[in-house]
Amino acid sequence: MEEEWEEFEYGPRTDYGELRVTMSRVGQISLGAKAMKDLGDPNAAMLLYKRKERMIGVRPVHPRHPKAIPFRSNFRDKYRLLRANRFCKRYGIEIERTLMFNTPVIEDGLLMLDLKAVTYIGRKRQG
Repeated sequence: MEEEWEEFEYGPRTDYGELRVTMSRVGQISLGAKAMKDLGDPNAAMLLYKRKERMIGVRPVHPRHPKAIPFRSNFRDKYRLLRANRFCKRYGIEIERTLMFNTPVIEDGLLMLDLKAVTYIGRKRQG
């Protein structure tokens, strides 16, 4: 009796032409080069939250905006970092390990991140 082979797809699938956004367990949001480009390469953003839908919004703003959070560069790669640890604490968002958002979408200049559609890509916390 012959059995069909199934192909194993290793790790989270990424295509350099797609939006890539991750969030670490310490509440740091990493935006890939395409996401930054599609947002207009901003220097700062404000964070928004829809409680019922568990959606995070990232809206580019001027760095002097009162609710602006500056983007940080890691200097080696093309992605940018947005510190969101106080945001996560404020809204009770608990991240056990690094996750990748499966369906990030940009509409009308707003990056929308669905916390219900994620793939965990990091190790769990020890302890």
